[in-house]
Amino acid sequence: NSFCAGAPVEVVEVSFGVLLPITEAQFNETVELRYVTEIAESLGVPVENVAIVSVTVVEGGIVIETEVSVTPSGDEDAEDVVSKLEDVDLSWLPTGESESEGGEPPRAVIQNVTTTVTEVIAKQECPEHSQSPPGSTSAADCVCNAGFYGGGEGGCEVCPPNSFCAGAPVEVVEVSFGVLLPITEAQFNETVELRYVTEIAESLGVPVENVAIVSVTVVEGGIVIETEVSVTPSGDEDAEDVVSKLEDVDLSWLPTGESESEGGEPPRAVIQNVTTTVTEVIAKQECPEHSQSPPGSTSAADCVCNAGFYGGGEGGCEVCPPNSFCAGA
Repeated sequence: NSFCAGAPVEVVEVSFGVLLPITEAQFNETVELRYVTEIAESLGVPVENVAIVSVTVVEGGIVIETEVSVTPSGDEDAEDVVSKLEDVDLSWLPTGESESEGGEPPRAVIQNVTTTVTEVIAKQECPEHSQSPPGSTSAADCVCNAGFYGGGEGGCEVCPPNSFCAGAPVEVVEVSFGVLLPITEAQFNETVELRYVTEIAESLGVPVENVAIVSVTVVEGGIVIETEVSVTPSGDEDAEDVVSKLEDVDLSWLPTGESESEGGEPPRAVIQNVTTTVTEVIAKQECPEHSQSPPGSTSAADCVCNAGFYGGGEGGCEVCPPNSFCAGA
C-alpha cells in the first residue's frame, strides 16, 4: 500500500522538548495519544512518525522530549517545519489547573529544537482507497479497492450509482493524434464538432465524454483537429488495434461538397502524429441496460433490474413478459 520511486528526497529529523503545564499524572495514555496526534497533524505526518523519547517533571509542568520525521512538501525547509510546531493546539488539556494566569488556554513551549536534514529514498503512501503490491515504484502501481475507480496520482473515487467497480486493474490506452479534415474552419461549427466527436467515439467504441478536442489549427488543405481519446480495449485488443480503428472514421457527412477529393470520393480523415500511452487503472463499468446499482458497487451482481424488467447481473435484464409482473425489487 505504498510506493518507492527510487529518487532521493529530503527528510527533516526534528528533536525538541515541549513544556506542558500539566502534571505527570495527567499525562496518561489518552492524553499522550492526543498529544502525539496534535503534533502529527500540525506537521502533516502520520502518527507513527512522532516518537516520545522521555517525560521529565520540571517546575511548572512536564517536558516531553519528542522526535519527528518530516518529509517537507514543495519549497518547504527545516525552518518551515519548526514554525509549524508553534501552532500545536493544547487547549484540550484535561483540567483548568493548567491555564495561564490570563486565563488563556495552555500552549506548548518549544525548547532545545535541533534539526537534521538527510536524503533518503522515501516510502510514499498510496492515495486513500487504493493499494499496491510489495516493491511498487510509482503511484501508478496503486490500484483502487473494490467499490472505487481511478487510481494512480489521480486517486480513487467511489463507484457511482448504476455502475460497478470490481477492483481489478484494466489497461487504458490514452491516444493523442491530429486529424486533417478537408474543410474550412468556418465549416467546423458546433454541430459539425459534435458529430466529429461522435464519429470518433463510435469508431473507437467509447462514450463521447472520452473524446477531447485539444486544438483546431488552420493548415493548407483544411484544418487539423488535435484530439485525445481514452480507450479501454476489449478482449485481446491492444494500442495498435485502437489506432487502426481510427482509419475507419467516416466523414462522408461533411457539410459541403467543397471538401470532396478530385475523384469525387467522400473526404477521409488523415491521421497524423499518433502517440499512445498505456496505463493500468480501476475501470468503472456501467450496469447492463435497464438495471441500476447503489454507490460503491463491486460487481455486476449488484446491478438489479428496474421495475418492469427481470433478470440482472451479467445476464442483463429483459422486459417483463405478458401475464406477469416484475416489481424491480
